[in-house]
Amino acid sequence: MKISILLPLIVVVLSLIGCHSKKETQITSLKMLEGGKAFAVPTGTIADQLVLKRFPDARIKYYNSVLDCVIAVRDEKADVACYDLPILKNIAGKNDGVTVLSELLVGDQYGFAVQLDNKELKIAMDTVLATIKADGTYNDMMKRWFPQKGNPAPMPELKLNGDKGILRFGTAAVTEPMSFYDSNRKLAGFDIEFATRIALYLGKKIEFVDMEFGAMLPALISGKVDMIGAGISITEERAKKVQFSTSYYPSGIAALVRSIPVKADEKSEVKLKTIDDIADKRIGVLLGSIHDAYATKRFPNAKILQYQTFADLVVAVNTDKIDAAFFAHVYLPEVMASNPDVGVLVDSLWSVGIGAGFNKEDTKLRDQYNTFLTEIKSNGIYKDMITRWMENRTKVMPEIKGSNVNGELKVGTVSDMGVPFAFIKDGKLMGFDVELSSRFAAYLGKSKVSVDMQFGSLLAAVATRKIDLINSSLAITDERKKRLTIPNPISIRMSVLSQIRRTWQRNLPPK
Repeated sequence: MKISILLPLIVVVLSLIGCHSKKETQITSLKMLEGGKAFAVPTGTIADQLVLKRFPDARIKYYNSVLDCVIAVRDEKADVACYDLPILKNIAGKNDGVTVLSELLVGDQYGFAVQLDNKELKIAMDTVLATIKADGTYNDMMKRWFPQKGNPAPMPELKLNGDKGILRFGTAAVTEPMSFYDSNRKLAGFDIEFATRIALYLGKKIEFVDMEFGAMLPALISGKVDMIGAGISITEERAKKVQFSTSYYPSGIAALVRSIPVKADEKSEVKLKTIDDIADKRIGVLLGSIHDAYATKRFPNAKILQYQTFADLVVAVNTDKIDAAFFAHVYLPEVMASNPDVGVLVDSLWSVGIGAGFNKEDTKLRDQYNTFLTEIKSNGIYKDMITRWMENRTKVMPEIKGSNVNGELKVGTVSDMGVPFAFIKDGKLMGFDVELSSRFAAYLGKSKVSVDMQFGSLLAAVATRKIDLINSSLAITDERKKRLTIPNPISIRMSVLSQIRRTWQRNLPPK
């Protein structure tokens, strides 16, 4: 199977800052916090321990609240404040003179939690997350709750009919912008909206139960609530007691520093025009993809930032976390349609083959797959799939009748890979990759089991036999050939995307 993927480059046009009249140096990286800097941290948190682990020579200053820490930085009583990323970003958006560094001291992942045996609600949480990432709602939520400047936008109106009961959601409404009371004393925030959308998907009303942060896990375990969320970190210890959703927000301990004001006459607008313009910029890549190695080798002076999903990459471009992102050309029509502020810098960077991946020892399954491909290419099914998914951008999954007489076929899938390969619509997984693996399972007389995971986990999963094959737009490289068998590639083009600013002209890619 050989599909050609074109990798476009999404690029942001930047406003570069000239030299400031003062000798004060803007802190732009964690490296610049070495050398005994003064760190402001809230009393009673573990922030001080995390700071000292990273910066043993740090001078710790304790304050009663996160806001007090930020004020200390603004008033030059401390060099940096350290606390949870979303909370610092929220405060920085409301206060001039401070900014949050893009690097994290410690990475973290937020998730909702349900009881260990509540598989139905676990599936619902993950399905809703994949759906809102695929249809652009997640991107809208990020803009709504994490604005660059000012307060979060109002909570959207989501009408719940409640025909199927009540979903009890436990939260600690003191973590703006995740969960908090707005100016009208109504619960709002990213977590509140996400929970409401889960209730909407389930056809239920939602009942919010506000409590102390430390009381949420006991309340869930004892059955007082059905689901909890308020910027809860996913940890191995907690996962022994409760079941977490797929991570919905990449967080961590961040650093907030003073920002140097820039005079209007000190700004100059620079437009990114060629691939070489991103040589020293922030480049986003999908974790575990071939883009990472390419960007690192091609742009040694750039800052390479890894993301778990393509949806996260789009959000990063839109929110100025990165200047450019590598994408497969085939994804661009949907990305461009739902994100009018991004444009294509490089329409065709290079082409690469993609295919299904098998454990090196599974030669029988690989040979069956090759025979299966030969058959569907000869009888016209394969051509019809290319026409429907690749050319016509179909979003309707055909019915494929199979059986389980020969057992199960476990297929590693990234459900939010995107149109046309794999995406969720109306709660159903569909796309070119999904149809292809479903047809292969039916051909084998097996029932297909889709194992949804992040792209960076696929190789390890097939190597350890947690899955039978990878069918998720896997690019073929010499390194992967040493570890996997990847037959019959499709060729796809690679491109580069960026945000549009001022006079930047948006050039839509050809379909």
